[in-house]
Amino acid sequence: MERLIPILAVTVGAVLLYLATRPKVVFQIKYRNGIPQVARGRLTEATRSAIHEICCQNEMRSGTITALPRGKRVHLKFSRDIPPGCQQQIRNLMLLD
Repeated sequence: MERLIPILAVTVGAVLLYLATRPKVVFQIKYRNGIPQVARGRLTEATRSAIHEICCQNEMRSGTITALPRGKRVHLKFSRDIPPGCQQQIRNLMLLD
């Protein structure tokens, strides 16, 4: 029992350190069955609608778009389900916002 307490303390400390240092998500959109849903963060209706339109034009059915802060900019991270052309169109859209 005495050996478990230090192991448990180190594990809890590691989890807390991870949670404190992981990047904060600006927003995350999960695209399932052709329907986009904001999973985390906030996104204007106009931007969400524009992303939906781009995804429809590219016949995308599923995927995840995550926006992470990088200084004053936002870094977009895409799942493999999203084609490169669609990714670029979404990047261009976010530059305009």
